[in-house]
Amino acid sequence: MIDIGCTITRANALPLVNSKVPTTTRNSLPGVITERKAQQIEAKLSGALITGMVSIDPANAVAASAVVNRTHNILADGNLIIAVAIQPFAYARTVTVNIGLAVQA
Repeated sequence: MIDIGCTITRANALPLVNSKVPTTTRNSLPGVITERKAQQIEAKLSGALITGMVSIDPANAVAASAVVNRTHNILADGNLIIAVAIQPFAYARTVTVNIGLAVQA
């Protein structure tokens, strides 16, 4: 499952390499990505992950999302940091059923 998420993320994040990233100074942090651009990147990556992993039948994951780091100085090292989270399905190893007798009053 995680390999599918990696493939989808890489394909959609690759165009960001050597692309122009608008920056600003937010809360005295120089060189951070603008809020508008961060939201655009998150929407693109999250949408691709949901389409490729959650909205398919059968689904490969319960949920998926991407979040752009808004405090890292991209001007300093050219590194755009994105965190991807994929929520897997749970699998029951055991099932407990409580059965008893009941008397109607």
